[in-house]
Amino acid sequence: MAKFGVSMVIVSMLCSIWCESVLSAVAEVEGESGWERLAGAPQEVQKAGRVVEKWFEAYLTDDSQRAKEMYHPTRREQAGRNLQQLNKLLEVVNRWRFRPMVIMVSGAESKVISSPMDISDASVLIVHLRKEKGEWWILYWSVDALRQVPGFYPQFRRKYPKAVIWFDEKIDDWLKPLKKTEIDIDIAELFSLPSGEKSIGTLHHKLREVRGEQATFESYFPDSTFGGKILDSWYKADDKKSYSDEEIFTIIRNGFRRSGEGGKRQNKENLIRWVAQHYIRGKEQKNRRALRLMYYASFDADVELVASVVYHGLSVAGDQQDEKVLKRLVDICMSDISTGRILWGTQGKHDKMLSYLNPYFVDSDREIQGRAAILEKVLKGETDYAEWQREQFKKERREQFGDRMGTIREVLLKGSGIQRREVFAQIKRYGLSVLFDKSFVEVLKLCLKDPDPVVKEMAISLGGELLCKAGLQNREMMQLMSELSKDSDSKVRKQAAIFVGSCWICSAKQQEEQAIEIMLRLSKDNNLEVRNSAVYYGLSVAADKSDEVIKRLVDMIVEPNQEDSGQIIRGLRTGADKEKVRAHLQPFIGLRDLKGERARKAYFEIFKEELEAEAVIF
Repeated sequence: MAKFGVSMVIVSMLCSIWCESVLSAVAEVEGESGWERLAGAPQEVQKAGRVVEKWFEAYLTDDSQRAKEMYHPTRREQAGRNLQQLNKLLEVVNRWRFRPMVIMVSGAESKVISSPMDISDASVLIVHLRKEKGEWWILYWSVDALRQVPGFYPQFRRKYPKAVIWFDEKIDDWLKPLKKTEIDIDIAELFSLPSGEKSIGTLHHKLREVRGEQATFESYFPDSTFGGKILDSWYKADDKKSYSDEEIFTIIRNGFRRSGEGGKRQNKENLIRWVAQHYIRGKEQKNRRALRLMYYASFDADVELVASVVYHGLSVAGDQQDEKVLKRLVDICMSDISTGRILWGTQGKHDKMLSYLNPYFVDSDREIQGRAAILEKVLKGETDYAEWQREQFKKERREQFGDRMGTIREVLLKGSGIQRREVFAQIKRYGLSVLFDKSFVEVLKLCLKDPDPVVKEMAISLGGELLCKAGLQNREMMQLMSELSKDSDSKVRKQAAIFVGSCWICSAKQQEEQAIEIMLRLSKDNNLEVRNSAVYYGLSVAADKSDEVIKRLVDMIVEPNQEDSGQIIRGLRTGADKEKVRAHLQPFIGLRDLKGERARKAYFEIFKEELEAEAVIF
């Protein structure tokens, strides 16, 4: 009997999944189509389902033309490629057949979610449909992890409150929850802050008003919607650099406030990065117009945009950080924005910056006075800012949550997968991992064995520092990470790569051979982020690179899909036998294809000093 209006209790149960249960359930129903179960469903559910059934049947019988005709008229041009992609997918799961697990229908939109497929982590095929003139048409299909399915239901409900949701009666077999009793506790209450959180940028906005920064910002950047459109058009063009510098900075200045249909931050941040890349970073003589633009952009009300201006522009201005810029950087430090970056970028000038704190010492606001006193000690070299900041944060969190950490530990130890996931989400939100002590080690190890990949991923990312200390003294941790590096979920493998590299390679006095072996394997992972993490945190920073590691780095650097080769080149320039590097690059040097081009470029970057020294200049 089809089930309708399934309660949120059942939906929440879907979050924690045993992959073995999923696969055994799939095996039980092989040979059944499952479509016959739609007989008692509402009419629109049946209609949407039948379209997908016929589409899939047409595909299986190799009737691609018929399958193509079932796509929405606006999507038929993409249908051919869409079906080719489906063909590649089903080659991996050739015994699998589409069986509807969930069908969600609103007035004009529908999603038909299949039973699980055994690929990567357990995954489902989702067919997206649109209703037009009384007929359902396929828009496209996508693949998502089975663990994400519970999120689709509430999202669809919020978007379409009157939506009809149909569930196959086999759903409980496919999505068995963890056999673990939940602790009777209100997690929302556990993490509540009666006094409210301190919002990000509070001090910034307070000081910004006192200093009249909005007027300064507006004095430089006109409020022109037309200017914003011109700027956006220029930025999208391929010939941006064909304009003169004067034209470029005039366009940016006139449109900056309204860039991106009203001044979206992402558009502004992209512009800041572009200007820094072409006129400031790595330039012996920084462009004065660019620095002036950065200076006034730093008066923006958006905290994250100001941080971007500091990172990409003002902090790397070098000798061109004049008194005006230094004063502005002190003001930004007082606003508690990018202080660490500013201190790094102004080394050797801290004495000059001290006088710019004087107005803050006489301010009537005690918070401002206290901030100035700390910065004075930091600029004098009496206090390490990063350590002070960490201790302040830790103190604040201990005052708010210190008496609750025992309960938090208990939930992670005895709670269900759903509860663990919720608790980790709150730990991340409030930065409570700074309060983890030795009593959390065994709890975190237990979470690393949780069937829910999200729990495993968060246990590594949030408990990494503590687990690393335990790992350096316990070989069990290495074995655990070795197993996690083979996890079916790519996000877990990525975190395992970061952990192994950070703990046993980057900062280790003596690098572990097993850690290198793990990184070599992960560098061949089918997921790009996993491969990049294995290189960034492992192979490229290995102190004494073996011939196998050198060969792998060279093989990666010539791969056509290797987007960022900078870290690999840095890795081959340090801690690697140059003759071995040369020997492994040599077979690619003479190739007249992309691999050869990449190999020659890498060779020049790695042996740049030697090549320049050997050059004869007449």
